[in-house]
Amino acid sequence: MKRKLVRVFCYCFYYFFSRYLPRNSWAGGRFWNALRAIPCRHLFAECGSPLFVDRMVDFGMGDKIHIGNHSGFGENVRLIGEIYIGDYFSTSINVFVTAYSRETGRTDIPMQIQGKRPDKPVFLGDDVVLFANSIVLPGVKIGRGAIIGAGAVVSKSVPSWAVVVGNPAKVVSFRNTPEEDAYGRGMIPIACQLPERSAPAQDVEGA
Repeated sequence: MKRKLVRVFCYCFYYFFSRYLPRNSWAGGRFWNALRAIPCRHLFAECGSPLFVDRMVDFGMGDKIHIGNHSGFGENVRLIGEIYIGDYFSTSINVFVTAYSRETGRTDIPMQIQGKRPDKPVFLGDDVVLFANSIVLPGVKIGRGAIIGAGAVVSKSVPSWAVVVGNPAKVVSFRNTPEEDAYGRGMIPIACQLPERSAPAQDVEGA
């Protein structure tokens, strides 16, 4: 009961007051951030430290948000559904990440009343950056060290160290040597040259 009351208080404090406070980049930014981060710690399912939350971030009830250490959100970011976030994750402004989508398969009834699909969790790895106005759709996994460029719409998973731009999104370069996930199925299109995949080591008979 006490935990529920704390959550209700933190929810009201955040949505009716602290989310409207000045930007973290303005004078007194640490104080404004603290007034947003403290209620978030009680609302998120998991929350690392420190947490950075700029103004006007919307995450619903927050009970499906899992976030690591040294991570946070820029101004006017929107998060919907079950989202897992690693360490040193950051965003610019107006980013949209959702694990939620609606049913649209039937044509005999309006889409408006077809209801929602089950959440497809989104996984955002360590040291990932999402730049302004980028969109990450349900079921996407973004590998560590990836950069999602401004305005990119990401509907498929992104390999580690990839630099992604465009709508639909595609990989245009890698920040580091591509890892095994770059060669997997279900990834977004890769428009740059991938190094040849190393052949797996052969087992030595009798070893």
